[in-house]
Amino acid sequence: MKIYQDRLNSILQINFRNKKVCNKKIINNNFDEFIVKNDFGDNKELNVFLLDENRFNYFSYLINENFTSRITIKHIKKILKSKINEIETDINIDKNGIFLFYHIYDIYINGEYSKYLIGNEGSISFKIILIYLNLESTNHFKFLCGNKILENKNIKIYPSSFCTINHMYKKLSKYNFSLLYIMENNFKILNITGGIISDISSISLGYDLLKNIFKDQGAINCYYSCFDKNIEQTFYSQKIIDYSLEFYVKTLIKRIKEQGCYNNSNIILSKLNQSQKFIDIFNDIYNKKIGGYILAYNYGDDLETFGYKFKYDEIDIVTYLNSI
Repeated sequence: MKIYQDRLNSILQINFRNKKVCNKKIINNNFDEFIVKNDFGDNKELNVFLLDENRFNYFSYLINENFTSRITIKHIKKILKSKINEIETDINIDKNGIFLFYHIYDIYINGEYSKYLIGNEGSISFKIILIYLNLESTNHFKFLCGNKILENKNIKIYPSSFCTINHMYKKLSKYNFSLLYIMENNFKILNITGGIISDISSISLGYDLLKNIFKDQGAINCYYSCFDKNIEQTFYSQKIIDYSLEFYVKTLIKRIKEQGCYNNSNIILSKLNQSQKFIDIFNDIYNKKIGGYILAYNYGDDLETFGYKFKYDEIDIVTYLNSI
């Protein structure tokens, strides 16, 4: 199996076999160039694409029914067909692209939470999400390579953060939260409401900006010392670190407030989580400006890494591998 994550100006490829990561490489093409250069239409190996969340449409439904017999796949298919017809009738499928897959969660059997739906009967409540590749992306795929890639059953397409969201709401036992991806080149905020993405924002406030703040002061070693305890910090360097981190964090928090996700549980997913100084300053300013605290999540705490050391901004790949 090969996993490809779209990273704006490059593609991250992971080769995964026998529950092991065989190798990883960065392909320095944008997604369009990559798709055109590679013929995936006739590929017989499983290929998984983790794409930007803006490429998808999300539909969520709460199902409350009384099942007098044990629920089966046939029941699920009937409900799924009904909801797809509802989308086609009420929303006009031409505006929603191609249906990709569904996901069931938040299951209650006779008022009690359950991990499983199939085989149960009685008063059953659950949520079902239908994920579509949106019309713009569907047409773009067809323009680049025709229908072959969308019709190939060995091609699986997911929103990049889909498995990370699932992992987080299981971990937090909450369905309303925000994921704050602080990556090299951008700062992405995903507001999650009822277990699905309700709002997406991305802006060029990645940690590369923080690195440049240190560079502009001629103090790049101070940046690296935030992550390496072996680099000695002087009184002067500590002042530079405090100033630079505070300036950067205030910029991030301003953006968080603008996106209206300050009433949620906010989870930071970033390489910067390795710096306790960054987390301390973030929590201090966040508490003063908004109130409350953020969770700095480290995937190594509760996820299998399959013998491979992933980078912190590769969390979506780690959660996907843990889901299969």
